[in-house]
Amino acid sequence: MVALLLYAYARGNRSSRGIERACVEDVAYRIVTGNLAPDHSTIAEFRCRHQRPLGEVFSGVLGLCARAGLVSVGVVAIDPAVTDPRAADVAAMFDSHFSAVNAKDYAKAIAAYDPAGVINPNDSAQASDFRQAISTTTDEQITLRSIGPDSSGRGVLAARVTFRSNQQAGYGPRERPNETCTAWDVTYSVSQPGGVYKIFAGKATNAPC
Repeated sequence: MVALLLYAYARGNRSSRGIERACVEDVAYRIVTGNLAPDHSTIAEFRCRHQRPLGEVFSGVLGLCARAGLVSVGVVAIDPAVTDPRAADVAAMFDSHFSAVNAKDYAKAIAAYDPAGVINPNDSAQASDFRQAISTTTDEQITLRSIGPDSSGRGVLAARVTFRSNQQAGYGPRERPNETCTAWDVTYSVSQPGGVYKIFAGKATNAPC
């Protein structure tokens, strides 16, 4: 079952029903399973029961592939429930942004913002404030949770992202500035100037880790 899940995820197939169907219809899957066809409930139950060790196995395999130069490893995960075809491109935009934040590449991090939105990368004062705000921040556990219509009308879509930030005391949220670990839930208005996804604005809630 572990080999089946590894193969299915590598093929971009994360649906238990999709995996069940592939075990019947796809020769490669049948080779992996030895011509066995587990039903979707068995696959889902196995994945749920062994979530933590499976995560460790997947991370290990991904790490080996990255060291071999076979894949480029990002920091943004996509929730399996997200089926919108725009998800990969939107996640790639966030991945570029959050990776740059963690690498302290401030120019690249702020470049993810639409100049017409809440932060203008071309405004030196705003760029300086942005750099100061994230100067001690490292973000992790970043997950794209959903994509849908932007009810604010400011973007072409709304993207909900959850993540955890670690920062020095004094750089926490406005209401808890000395907090060093914060769990964030942000719904971003995402624009698409020139066909490229950009962050236009965001509405956030947060809580201590």
